Order: sequence, then structure tokens, then C-alpha cells
Amino acid sequence: MSNSSSSFDMASLSPPQRRDAMRTLTRIMEMLADEPQNALVDDWFQRAVTQYDELMSGRYLHLKRRDHTDRAMPSPLNLSGIQPAAPTAPPRPLLPALPRLDQADIDDLNKVFKFLTSPCLPPPLQGDESGTVFVLAGNAILPLAYELFDHIEYLQDDEPVTLVISGGRGHSTPYLYDAVARDKHLRGITTEGETEADILVEVARKTFDIDYAVGNGSLRLLLDPQSTNCGANAIETKRLLDEAGIWPKTIFVVQDPTMHRRTLASFEKVYAEDPRATRDGMPAIQGWTLQPKVRRGEGGVLEWKTDEVDDDQLWEPARFVSLVLGEIPRLRDDQNGYGPKGAGYIAHVDIPQDVEEAWGRLHARLGVKS
Repeated sequence: MSNSSSSFDMASLSPPQRRDAMRTLTRIMEMLADEPQNALVDDWFQRAVTQYDELMSGRYLHLKRRDHTDRAMPSPLNLSGIQPAAPTAPPRPLLPALPRLDQADIDDLNKVFKFLTSPCLPPPLQGDESGTVFVLAGNAILPLAYELFDHIEYLQDDEPVTLVISGGRGHSTPYLYDAVARDKHLRGITTEGETEADILVEVARKTFDIDYAVGNGSLRLLLDPQSTNCGANAIETKRLLDEAGIWPKTIFVVQDPTMHRRTLASFEKVYAEDPRATRDGMPAIQGWTLQPKVRRGEGGVLEWKTDEVDDDQLWEPARFVSLVLGEIPRLRDDQNGYGPKGAGYIAHVDIPQDVEEAWGRLHARLGVKS
């Protein structure tokens, strides 16, 4: 095993070679973790971690906008009839300006946001053979879709993959319209009146030949054009999988970071209510999302602190703060929340006291309606 100054380019590895290397490194790290600690073991462990990080960064570097080849892909499935878009993007909707933030506000925002984006796991390196189903919940953070589609393209080289794309037309759908219009790599896609699921299929067509993958059986694609919230994402996804005769071992969900934890709790609730969860085993509900941080810019302005994506692929600051503050009341398991003691939309979620305290300070300080 070499260190980070290896003589070959990680990016030159094919997707199957990359996956095999990551699996091997994972096994090596697991074995080394069980060995008695000493300088040699620590050195080899760090080398394995470095190699693994290089492989991961090779995959995630393309979260930033890439030069996708605009190609007209055949559409034998006729999944949607989207027409070419106008060349100019509409302006973003104006949102109320935030007050100037101090460092305590930034620290509290990062604390609450980290909770909302946890637990966060790397996408599984296996598909149907391991009983894993991938779910993309409609949202406006397009780098998530890019990454998931690239990951699925890698996987379906080796084994069949099942993907559910879930999303109808709801109050947040215009933000997806806006994100597509602003991404130069998605020119040729119009959005007005389309469901989130149909739009994301078109985004997939700009990323890999999804129609060919469906046609040759390497990808089983299930579309939910009805869902307008996290609970419906879970209900409709389960309905589609039930109709296809699929009881997954793992459901891997990719969702907007601010709604990540609530969406996982929605899937946990929906699947736990099925008697098969006891008889056949409860599916493991897992997920991955972006975990950017914010920082205090000049004059107390909120800025993004991330190298993973471009700033304008994320939220307007005021919308971000509103989304973050709005999630904690929904996650609470009380008469006003979405948990079992309230509306019953999600499974119980434990909210740490320090997260509640950070949320309380933000809510009092920023005065953003949640």
C-alpha cells in the first residue's frame, strides 16, 4: 500500500476498480482497528485512510458543476415530454434580509444543521444483490442528484440497481425549477408544470444514459410523481416497492440536507407499521446528504464554508435559516410536533438538549418565522 504520493492517478481507475479498492481498504482498516496500537499499525492505518479519502474525493470532486456532455438521449420509456428551455433563468425570489449575525449565531446554526444532516453515511457499494434500494427525494440541491446518479452508474456496471425518484408538485417545487434554470449543464430542460420526479429523470439523462440502463435491465426505475412532503415520499415509495414485490434490506435515502433527518424518520415510521418488519426484518433506513457549514462573513453576513459545491447551488441565507429553524418543531415528539405524540407523521426522534438550546437562541435572536 502506498501513501498519498502514489505514482498512479486515482482518477484513472474505472468505477469497478475504484469500488474494489474501497472495499479492500475498508477491510484493511477494520483489521488494523482490531490490532494492538503501536506506531507501525497507526502508520498503516493512516495510509489506508489517506488512500480511502483519495478514492472518495475522486468521486465527490464532481459535486461541483461539471461539463456534462449535452446529448439527446433516446426516450423509449417516454417518462416525460420536457421541451427545450428558454436560455435565460428567472431571478431568484426575494426573501427577507437576515440581521447581522455574530459568531454565536453561526455556531448555533452549525450545531442545529449538523443534527439535521445526521446520521449521514457514504452510499452503499452494492445494489440489488445486497437488498439495497436507493431513493432520491425531490429537492432543489442538484449536487445531491448528480452524486447519486453517478454512484448508480458505477454500481449498475456490476449488478442491477433499484432507484426510486419521488416528488410531485408542492410548495417547494419552484425552487427546483429555479435551480435547473440556473445550471448551465441542464439547458434544454424546461420545468414549468412538471413534477419533481419527471424533472430529476431529465437531470439523470444529462448525467448518464438512464434509458439504456433501464432498457438493458441494469436499472429498475420507479417514479413517484405524487408526493409533496417527506411523509408522502415514504408512503409512495413503499407503495411502489410493494407493487414491485420488493422488501428491502436497506433503504438508502438522498434528500435536501435540512429535511434529511425528518425524511429518514418518515421512512422508519412507515416501514415499522408493516407486519413484515417483525416477520421479515425491519429495513435499515440510511441516508447521505451534503453537510456544508456556514461562517460569518464581512459585516455579519452569512456565508457558506464548503469546497464541495458552489455557493449558488445551495440556499439563499434567509431561506436556509428559515428551513433550519422550522425543522426542530416538526421533529419534536410532543403535541405540536410530527412525532408519535403529535401528528404521528414520523418515528420518535431524540433531540439533544444542546441542539434545543441552540435552536431556542436562534429563534429568539433572528425572529424568523418557523
